[in-house]
Amino acid sequence: MTEPTHTHARTHANTDGVEHTLASLVSITERRGNLRSDLRKDILEEVSSLRNYFGHTQSNLEAKTAAYKELAREAKESKEEIQRLRDTENQNETCSAIS
Repeated sequence: MTEPTHTHARTHANTDGVEHTLASLVSITERRGNLRSDLRKDILEEVSSLRNYFGHTQSNLEAKTAAYKELAREAKESKEEIQRLRDTENQNETCSAIS
């Protein structure tokens, strides 16, 4: 079982892209002098909600990645243990056949 090596980098790049887009929205909202106050407030609240959502999603992804890595490690250890048991069994059969 192979571990994802580039997932974190790709996710980080996606997060940076989302954050850049949200920051642009905030900047545009702040620069537009003719934007109604209530509309400006709504946009900023929604940007904040999106940031919270993406932050939660990122944390969830990191937790699942850690769990995947732990399962992959356990699977590898189990395969190695099975192979050791098979090797021991084969050695015992060989010794019995020689006797």
